[in-house]
Amino acid sequence: MANTELVTYTRKGRVAELRFNRPEKLNALSHEMVVDLSAAMYRFDADPEAWVAIFSGEGRAFCAGADVSSRIGSAAGRGVGGGPKVTVFLNEYEHMKPVIAAVHGYAYGAGFRFVLHSDLSIADTTAKFQLSEIARGIDASQLWAEMNLRGFGSFADDIAISGRACGAQEAYERGVICRVVPEGKHIEGAYEMADQVLSNPPLAVRAMVRTRRSRLRQLEAQTAAVRQERTLHLTNDFRESVAALTEKRKPVFTGT
Repeated sequence: MANTELVTYTRKGRVAELRFNRPEKLNALSHEMVVDLSAAMYRFDADPEAWVAIFSGEGRAFCAGADVSSRIGSAAGRGVGGGPKVTVFLNEYEHMKPVIAAVHGYAYGAGFRFVLHSDLSIADTTAKFQLSEIARGIDASQLWAEMNLRGFGSFADDIAISGRACGAQEAYERGVICRVVPEGKHIEGAYEMADQVLSNPPLAVRAMVRTRRSRLRQLEAQTAAVRQERTLHLTNDFRESVAALTEKRKPVFTGT
């Protein structure tokens, strides 16, 4: 695999591993990285030998969210450009093969979205989850709705409105992730989970995956009418959040 790939694709038997490969930026999501992810996902979907995929991250984190400099402030990053989106992106593929998120380090913002959209998930004890959209001044109501679909209740309210991060154990206890493993064991654990999936008839598994993802798509459509996702990036508070993050200082919000 070329070192310049922002999302690498390898296959071991029936398992394909898609790995975010921007470790120097904690795998923060750039527009180019979304394009590479889409290409890797189409490759997985079209690969007849691959029946399960594992999402993971190179370096110290799974995915630290959107890249402030190249994605958050861009048209593509706000969903108004012509490039691929990071909404319920798994519905775009034909064969509905199951995807496992193997998380370590940060799973913030878009990284948290990838975990919620994956069909199964596992995290090691270093994992941290956060709806960082709130801190950036962006609407996170879609993720809040998805968490409520899964029965998170007041926990969804807490992390969506307060913007606080939670660790792997709390995420497991609240049902955010399926399993938690010791530090550094997330890939090994994901392969064990993949083996369990592969012990079942693949068409039956894909039928379950299709039903799950169709419900996420319905939920996305239901919340689209009330979300402010495409307007909040025009506010002064959004610009202040980006400036404060870049300048490594505490933001001062004005509600405008």
